[in-house]
Amino acid sequence: QSAPKISADMTSDSEHALGLASWKKIRMVLQSVDEVDPLYRRVLSHETAHVFQSVESDRSLTKAANSVGFFIEGMAQYTSFAIVPDLKSRSSNWLISSVAWQRHNIKFEELANRSLFESLYDPELLYGIGDIWVEAMAIVCGASSVGDFLRAVGRDNAPPNLSGTAYWRYHLQYIKCELEAVNNQWRQLMQDTVQERSVGAFPYFENVVVSRADATDLITITSDLKAAESGQLPERYYLRIKSEANLANTVSPVLSGRLIRDGAAARVEFSILPRLIDGKRFRYQLGFVPLPNARNYFDQWRSGSVPD
Repeated sequence: QSAPKISADMTSDSEHALGLASWKKIRMVLQSVDEVDPLYRRVLSHETAHVFQSVESDRSLTKAANSVGFFIEGMAQYTSFAIVPDLKSRSSNWLISSVAWQRHNIKFEELANRSLFESLYDPELLYGIGDIWVEAMAIVCGASSVGDFLRAVGRDNAPPNLSGTAYWRYHLQYIKCELEAVNNQWRQLMQDTVQERSVGAFPYFENVVVSRADATDLITITSDLKAAESGQLPERYYLRIKSEANLANTVSPVLSGRLIRDGAAARVEFSILPRLIDGKRFRYQLGFVPLPNARNYFDQWRSGSVPD
């Protein structure tokens, strides 16, 4: 019997990701040997974890994807940072995730419902918050519990119709792990991260206004900025926007904003081409770069309408 293998295509190209995984196959964007740096090794580790998730769970995670999306991405993050350590990147991911958790009062019930979560928050938070949750699981239930969970959900007699919190409570109890204990540790890790932070600029968006001078002009979104505890303001701001007419099938473009300072006051302004919105109603997220070389922080999704 031949040994199991994972095939990897390092010449693949994706518009939206450095790496993608499917059943025993990895596709990555790798254009030259100069790009074989820690980032790419971590991406390879991340995608390899996805392959093992599918194999060890006998594809069961895919069937329960809406309930386990945060775990799928969080475990891959957790594994990739264990294989290719990067304390600075992981710390900034944890901080951004923890600030979002605190500000939006994100609950486990929302995490365990991916479609609901992504309708409310930045989808990329699943990676950071999921990483913290898996860390909490390993602390409370032991590092082996991560693999034990995969095998538990893939066993032949696993109940087929569980979802959300019930799914997690049942399968964790099967491996002698309690959901409430993991969630308590998860919340404590995020609370500690927020309290211990001494870097970063995380302002609040206030008095958001959508306007348009006339039927041919650009749509403008402006927001006042209220500095957080540090008193600092980021220099780079971004906006995601989606038409409500086709939310499910739209990859939201990311637009840059203009920071405007007026003495002690500050605001950010975004200009949007009308053709980016199909119909009158749209949803959008306001964001910024809170730390050097960090990923973006995005606020909750908001609803707007094109002014007449």
